[in-house]
Amino acid sequence: LLKHRVIVIVPMTNAQGYFNNKREETVDGNSVDPNRDFPYASNEDCLRSVASRTIFQLAKNMLFTIGITFHGGDNTIAYVWGSPNHSKHLRGKRVAEEAPDYTAVRAVADQLQEEAGSCSRHNIPQYRVGAMTDMVYDCPGGMEDWAYAFGWSNSTSDKAIPSSCHSLSKDELLGNPDAIRFPFYLIETAYNKRPPEKSLGSQEGIFEKRGRWTYCKEHSSGSKNSRPGSSIFSKHKI
Repeated sequence: LLKHRVIVIVPMTNAQGYFNNKREETVDGNSVDPNRDFPYASNEDCLRSVASRTIFQLAKNMLFTIGITFHGGDNTIAYVWGSPNHSKHLRGKRVAEEAPDYTAVRAVADQLQEEAGSCSRHNIPQYRVGAMTDMVYDCPGGMEDWAYAFGWSNSTSDKAIPSSCHSLSKDELLGNPDAIRFPFYLIETAYNKRPPEKSLGSQEGIFEKRGRWTYCKEHSSGSKNSRPGSSIFSKHKI
């Protein structure tokens, strides 16, 4: 994998929120949720947080082919769509429309689910898989839908990208849009937002196929690997 890909890891995307033990950043005295701060299906009051601007600049300057963002609070692998403009009411609840690349996006999610496995010993089920609206909820300004559609939205009938964003000019916002059109998976790693350290795996387990659940087989003091809020991207080497 490392011979053919560059893997970019942002260990703690929302560093300020992590430090203050809350999801919002404080910007000009106001609370800003980085999870709703991206320029897709949103108004022009976006890209205000350090977290969202960090991901935005990374994506603009590197040709990512896939991304994963780790969160906590559920046991889910989710993908596009998760925005209100691509959801509809069905049998009394909101459900997502199928994305244009649904077949490929779903196939990768199913493979991630298979590789992750489950852990009955610690009552951890296999990941649920589905669109973000179906698995979690829909919201404007989400990072995952932005990453997937930013590069082509305004050239189609979708047209969900604002003309400007906070302090960015139109050229700064829309420059090099072709770089940003990749599937970004939301992985809710566990129902417990603060899981016990032993459930985080071990350094030895990193290189095992079932490394996520190495601790199911043997007791380990564990090590603090990726925590909810980190992001991983992959790009082709040139």
